[in-house]
Amino acid sequence: MSRHRVDSHGSLGPDDEVMPYSDDETDDELEASSEEEPEVPTGAPQPPVEDRPSEMPWKVKANDRPYHQLPEFQKKVFLCIKKSRYAGNAIKTYKYNVLTFLPLNLYEQFKRVANLYFLALLILQIIPDISTLPWYTTLIPLVVVLGVTGIKDLVDDLARHRMDKEINNRKCEVLLDGGETNLKFRLGLRVTDEKLQEVPQLAAYNGLIECEEPNNRLDKFMGTMLWEGERYPLDLDNMLLRGCKIRNTEACHGLVIFAGADTKIMRNGGKTRFKRTKIDELMNYMVYTIFVLLILVAAGLAIGHTFWYEEIGADAWYLFDNKNQGASWRGFLSFWGYIIVLNTMVPISLYVSVEVIRLGQSKFINWDMQMYYPDNDTPAKARTTTLNEQLGQIEYIFSDKTGTLTQNIMEFKKCTIGGRSYGDPTTAEGVSLDRGRPVDWSWNRQADRKFTFMDHSLVARVRSGKDKEANEFFKLLSLCHTVMVEHKDVRFPDGRIRLYCKGADTVIYERLSPNTKHKETTQTDLDVFANATLRTLCLCYKDITTAEFDAWSRAHKEAQVAMSDREGALDRVYEQIESNLLIDFVDMACECEAVICCRVTPKQKGNVVTADIGVGISGQEGMQAVMSSDYAFAQFRFLQRLLLVHGRWSYIRMCKFLRFFFFKNFAFTLVHFWYSFFNGFSAQVAYEDWFITLYNLAYSSLPVLLVGLLDQDVNDKLCLKFPKLYLPGQQGSLFNYKNFFISLFHGIFISLIIFFIPYGAFLQTMGQDGEAPSDYQSFAVVTASSLIFIVNLQISLDTSYWTFVNCFAVLGSIAIYFGIMFDIHSAGIHVIFPAPFTFTGQSLAVHHSVVQLTLLPYLWLTIILTVGVSLLPIICIQFLHKSIWPSVGDKVQRNRKRYEMEMEEEERKKPTAFQRGRRSRRSAYAFSHSRGYADLISSGRSIRLRPSARGGTQGRIREVPQREAENI
Repeated sequence: MSRHRVDSHGSLGPDDEVMPYSDDETDDELEASSEEEPEVPTGAPQPPVEDRPSEMPWKVKANDRPYHQLPEFQKKVFLCIKKSRYAGNAIKTYKYNVLTFLPLNLYEQFKRVANLYFLALLILQIIPDISTLPWYTTLIPLVVVLGVTGIKDLVDDLARHRMDKEINNRKCEVLLDGGETNLKFRLGLRVTDEKLQEVPQLAAYNGLIECEEPNNRLDKFMGTMLWEGERYPLDLDNMLLRGCKIRNTEACHGLVIFAGADTKIMRNGGKTRFKRTKIDELMNYMVYTIFVLLILVAAGLAIGHTFWYEEIGADAWYLFDNKNQGASWRGFLSFWGYIIVLNTMVPISLYVSVEVIRLGQSKFINWDMQMYYPDNDTPAKARTTTLNEQLGQIEYIFSDKTGTLTQNIMEFKKCTIGGRSYGDPTTAEGVSLDRGRPVDWSWNRQADRKFTFMDHSLVARVRSGKDKEANEFFKLLSLCHTVMVEHKDVRFPDGRIRLYCKGADTVIYERLSPNTKHKETTQTDLDVFANATLRTLCLCYKDITTAEFDAWSRAHKEAQVAMSDREGALDRVYEQIESNLLIDFVDMACECEAVICCRVTPKQKGNVVTADIGVGISGQEGMQAVMSSDYAFAQFRFLQRLLLVHGRWSYIRMCKFLRFFFFKNFAFTLVHFWYSFFNGFSAQVAYEDWFITLYNLAYSSLPVLLVGLLDQDVNDKLCLKFPKLYLPGQQGSLFNYKNFFISLFHGIFISLIIFFIPYGAFLQTMGQDGEAPSDYQSFAVVTASSLIFIVNLQISLDTSYWTFVNCFAVLGSIAIYFGIMFDIHSAGIHVIFPAPFTFTGQSLAVHHSVVQLTLLPYLWLTIILTVGVSLLPIICIQFLHKSIWPSVGDKVQRNRKRYEMEMEEEERKKPTAFQRGRRSRRSAYAFSHSRGYADLISSGRSIRLRPSARGGTQGRIREVPQREAENI
């Protein structure tokens, strides 16, 4: 059956933002959604078309709107309220409106356990008997986190609003009551093409479409058109999906099957499978670990308070608080108090900071001009912001070869016809040459002038018209390509019917007739082609009698309109005719690089969402994989840069960020732990309240955030030059529980230093006026100031790539701290707001009395001593580690200048064009492995089994030595 087909190459090209990937309906779910249908025996009598019960759940009737309002097409919405099953054509992808944004967004954010945890802490802080911290120390960070996330969600949703408005306001002309129309059209079935050419015919059309219910399967559609007593099969080739671009088509008339939310493109915008990186999973477990540590530490301190009150507190008259509470109850309240005081061990800003870093990394991928393909104006596209660091931990790559690597752009190089191989430099008489000149195509006005072919003998045979096999070879190649049949009865002039077929040798060889000639010769030529890394294709044919064709045609028509397992029925019919094939003009070979990979179906391409990361090539081979991918770019070669540069950088940055984030919070929080031993375990805090509020928001957040965004140990060229730099990501060695506990003990060490050095300095100090400067306010300021210096200088030591922004962030954070401290410690602000600002201006910050000025050097020396003792051991350890046990990255950094000069010299010596005949071929899949697959790939071994001389089968893959197998 012949039908006109629109050139759909590249037509499925929806915008990345419009078409998110989804797997909300799997094959199993789709099958479960429709009831099982009883199988009808092939030979069983069929009822008349009009009386045959409908087995398709979805029905659409042309030019009959009242039909779709029948009760059977209504669905229950709530109780007895019903509405039509058919959706309107307007779409809605946005989540919020003016009224629902605030409550719905807050609801979504508080579904996250971390936000809910801090909300519970905020409630606890309202209880006076529990909290020693004011409520705003938790409220302000929580509001900032919720606000930043809410703004991001609002920006995303406003983009959806704009997109919906643009799509819903597109104008469309609808045929009503035979009115005039100039709609563009695509010809699906031949019968509609022949009978629906005029507007009155279209107005009178009353076909009934029965098909599957709306679903998200972009690669599948099955239905039937009932019209004028006949059933006609409908499949995906007859459907124009919403979001498609029509090419090579002047006009199109169509019948809407699915509209609005029922369309496949909208069904693909449903719930998505949320992918988590390895670091995500590890980070969650570490947060759980911190929470367990928090509970254990709080419980231990609460027990300490219980014993302290029994032994000391109950007898201290100056601590009497008029509360008739026992030691156990006070210990219980102290437990909750320490949960609040030590809550910064579980960082509230961690998750929002990680999202900001990931968003920035995604933008860097999008902006990378070295991954931009100017030929079709296609930049790289990060379609997700949650997987960037996972790109630095890839161990295996699975690639679809057919279109991804070749781009479906192949150059004809060689062929074997009738047992003779063509393609090498040869004269018209068939004399082989070492070097020849290309064929002159001036005699053929339709020839591609850029096409280079060296075998003059094949061209001479075709031009002579005397070589029947050569003529049949190119006839088959032309017909089995893009030819659309215009006549219903296609035969040879003498009435013969011939089946032409082409496909992979592994498929064709299974369908060959036992009497096929040149089978072994062709197999030898196939091995030669494979050894030259050429992609091969087998061409074959079969003559069919009229009786055989009529019988097959009837079976094919029955399979086309099958109500169940249509694809299986069609496959069986095709298998029936594609047997006993002949191959006299067998193999064609095209030049393309060969890799270990497999051919997959569109559904399997869609299943890239089940992989850790799916990468789509937005080239000329179609958009199916791109629509299901996490990252997309135009050339397969960009994968190397995506992994070795962006992936590695993202992984290193995220690991460094997390290590330092945990460290700075441990160092900050555990000072309260040491202070507990000197305040009766009473859940008092070592810092003033506003320092606790602003520490993670303003004093220490920006430098570490910029390291997570901008840091790089080596530049992109060195990342590509030394693939072994990728190895730490594969091993996960830069962020694991070992690194976590190193950060924990580092934080414990720093907290010890910044508490006990100021404590010892102030313990028995006497001023010139006989007053002790060791008041709580001065101690808190010195401790906090030491912490700010240590944290910002430590991140400076860990920064590998310095920019103006990094310098500004470090110096700015310190300046912001002192600026705010001067204000909140002043006597003036204490007079205006005595409740939130309790410090009265008696510290080193602003008080200008002679006594305090004489003490300033002592306080600053204490800060300098604390900072020096904290950082000096870390500097020594880092120096020894890089000197004695340097990593690959350390070695590359040490010799960076030399390597950069070598690369510049290589660039100058690099040849301007590709040189053939090189002995070595490097595998782009080796990454950090010592050997790749290049030798095995280029060996030319066919993976298809072929009969041995003794009638058995032997593998065509050579045995791989154990050592080489370990590399694989």
